[in-house]
Amino acid sequence: MSTPDTLYTDPVLQISAHQNLLIIAWSDAPTVPQMRECERAGRSLARKHSGGIALLDLILSGKANFSSEVREEAVKLNRDPTLFRLGIADAV
Repeated sequence: MSTPDTLYTDPVLQISAHQNLLIIAWSDAPTVPQMRECERAGRSLARKHSGGIALLDLILSGKANFSSEVREEAVKLNRDPTLFRLGIADAV
């Protein structure tokens, strides 16, 4: 059995991938640079999986206090038809 590969980690965010699944785990509200890191990781994984990828977005703790810029990045990321073609699941 294989385990997810860690792609990025900081005190608030961990990004991992398992096959064609991108796993994002948050422990507080994100910043714009962190949202862009999620996009970068998603695009990198999508290049490896022509059949598409999925996103599992885990909110582990913290407050949902997002700036308008972060909300804009999230909308852009979620609505991009070239990224998570197999779906997005959010778990709080």
